[in-house]
Amino acid sequence: MDLGGERYLVATLRPLDPIAPAPVPDLYEPVLVGFSTLAFRLRGFERVEAASGHFSVVQEWHCELP
Repeated sequence: MDLGGERYLVATLRPLDPIAPAPVPDLYEPVLVGFSTLAFRLRGFERVEAASGHFSVVQEWHCELP
């Protein structure tokens, strides 16, 4: 994804229903920080829009089957 003249890797979680909104915000510059037989963990940055502009916060996804 190109944003502000910079290129970023982005992970997106998509629901099975194509018209449903994404359950969590996009994860920018994801890094695999843990992996096991039943789950994995990604860490990156979430872009947050505020009245004063944009900023980033650290976000981590723990992913496993329900």
